[in-house]
Amino acid sequence: MQAQLPLFAAALYEDKQKIEYLLEHGADINQFNSSKETVIIDQALARQWNFVLWLWDRGADPMKTGGVGRNTGGKENVAYWVQVFINYGNGDYDAPDFKKLVERLKSIGVEFPYKPAMDDNTEEND
Repeated sequence: MQAQLPLFAAALYEDKQKIEYLLEHGADINQFNSSKETVIIDQALARQWNFVLWLWDRGADPMKTGGVGRNTGGKENVAYWVQVFINYGNGDYDAPDFKKLVERLKSIGVEFPYKPAMDDNTEEND
């Protein structure tokens, strides 16, 4: 089993100060973990919409795709997990942070319902 990357460990506890420190010292906010997820994908999966927005403001790419398994074929990104939440969640779709995230995704050209691109060159090789 691979150790958790420091950026992901800090994000787990929403330790913004530690994340800022790591970024200032060269951490790649768009780096994949062992599950081929980025920290922003990981937080979208956890439905931490406010934190997703915060990470996006610090350079995290919400549309960088990755992931292994979960029947996604490596097409997970923030828009994917927002659509899953819309489809299956029993959450608050009117929450200000969720609505802000949806609007921000739309502002970069994402359309809902979101259907992931099915090309083979969206994942980076490690």
